Amino acid sequence: MKLYLSVDTDIEDLEMDYIEVELVTGKTVTVDWDESDITREDDGFEARYKGGF
Repeated sequence: MKLYLSVDTDIEDLEMDYIEVELVTGKTVTVDWDESDITREDDGFEARYKGGF
């Protein structure tokens, strides 16, 4: 599974630990990652997460 996420927010210090996704079956799965890379910029941040559920 590949998940692409784009977020636009005015929260200055946002950090994501995991994402919960509801499948069409109604089951909720937690997506977390083994590796992360975050670059903070003046107008927000850019992040890449690698892992699975």
